[in-house]
Amino acid sequence: MRLPCKSCAALIVICATIPAFCHAPALPTSIESSHGTINILLANRSGMVLVTDSRGTLGDRTHNDQSAKLFEIDDNTVCSIAGLGVGGGPTWQLQFATGGMIRSFREWLATYVGQLTFDQKLNILTHAMAHRHETLAEERHYSGQDLQPNERDIFILLAGYDSDGTAKIGKAHIQMQGLSAHEEISSETVVGPLLYLTAGLDDTVQSRLAEPGAFPNERELTAYAQEKKKDGAAALDIKQLEDLADYLESEAAHTYSSVGGPEQKAIFQAGKVILSLPANLTPTGQPRLFITATDIRIEGSSINSIHVRTENPTALSVVYMDLKCHESDVRLDGAILLSAKLQECDLYFNGGDFYRNPGTVLVSPGGHLVFGPSATQEAQERAQRAFPELSPVSYEELQHLMTKEMLQRYFPPPADHPPQ
Repeated sequence: MRLPCKSCAALIVICATIPAFCHAPALPTSIESSHGTINILLANRSGMVLVTDSRGTLGDRTHNDQSAKLFEIDDNTVCSIAGLGVGGGPTWQLQFATGGMIRSFREWLATYVGQLTFDQKLNILTHAMAHRHETLAEERHYSGQDLQPNERDIFILLAGYDSDGTAKIGKAHIQMQGLSAHEEISSETVVGPLLYLTAGLDDTVQSRLAEPGAFPNERELTAYAQEKKKDGAAALDIKQLEDLADYLESEAAHTYSSVGGPEQKAIFQAGKVILSLPANLTPTGQPRLFITATDIRIEGSSINSIHVRTENPTALSVVYMDLKCHESDVRLDGAILLSAKLQECDLYFNGGDFYRNPGTVLVSPGGHLVFGPSATQEAQERAQRAFPELSPVSYEELQHLMTKEMLQRYFPPPADHPPQ
């Protein structure tokens, strides 16, 4: 067999979310928008209100009103997201959903021993989301499908009570610049006057919050305009904050066609959090766990050098990006090859799922396609169509060359059937 791996790198990728704000003049009504949402966070000494819409944009630019955008992080903290909701790699298996990443973060936080501060939650969530966003950008880049402008930004608004019980609000903006994510994170303690954060298509909201007196015909802004002049709207009670947030959300919905559907809302008052969510929101799935191996060279390595056992052995588990494999072995089951260069590289295949993008090149001589005992005739034919440059080798032909231990390394049994 070949020598141990000389050089290889792997990075475990999991999940997260993000916000931002704008200062722009009011816009006319009824603007056609293919993408966009609205997140509004209002806070003063009476409490805090976080509101989003529920409209999502599908791939064909049609809308549905069941998109989850407001998420409970723990008993004291809630976040909203705007920007990229779902991003896909070259295959459906690489789909990246910000909601799923938040769910993963929430589940991890529930098992965390100790107590995180508000700022620590915001930072961990943002860093994790930025990390996965970078991986998505790389996946798209090496598959020849770079991120579109509407996929480059993620925004998070975070509201909650800190470890000492004080009310805080925070925001984060993740922006992809090339293949790197740039993060902007800030937070503020709520003490008295109104503080507000917005994200998404927020022009109409920002203009009304900044200059409510400029809209004398909108009665819903009257109380806010008056209180803003007195003490920065510190005296608005929680019902007035809620009414103001509801009105601003409706104005954004009237202005932009991509904003709409039932409200998602969180109200914070006297140390308690009340969530109000529509019953038919699309549930957020658990994010898939991938190992990514980017811009690496594997030379003279054995098959177990880059392999990850998963609960479902047929699930995609390794994403190779810009891989340079020379006289080495790679397991094809559960692999995505994006712009790989393979020279005399054997691919071991036991009938699982895989993907080869057009940028993956096999240099002659191409090595072998080695079939395991579980690879059906149909699976073998599928693999041969995908890798016609490789010479097929059967499992039986390997048995007289390998010990039982080595065979199990190359073709491990399913997780629920451990080796005897």
